[in-house]
Amino acid sequence: MIYNSWEATEFAFDEAGQIALADKAGKLGVERFIVDDGWFGQRNSDRAGLGDW
Repeated sequence: MIYNSWEATEFAFDEAGQIALADKAGKLGVERFIVDDGWFGQRNSDRAGLGDW
């Protein structure tokens, strides 16, 4: 089972929040946790940061 964190956090995320989500997902049996978007460059909207990683 895979969990993608995008829907829960969109652009408002930090390391502590992602770790908390991963812990919850793990308790549900998730085997792979994905930080999908927003983690590279200046990706703070749908119109910024694509391709700069």
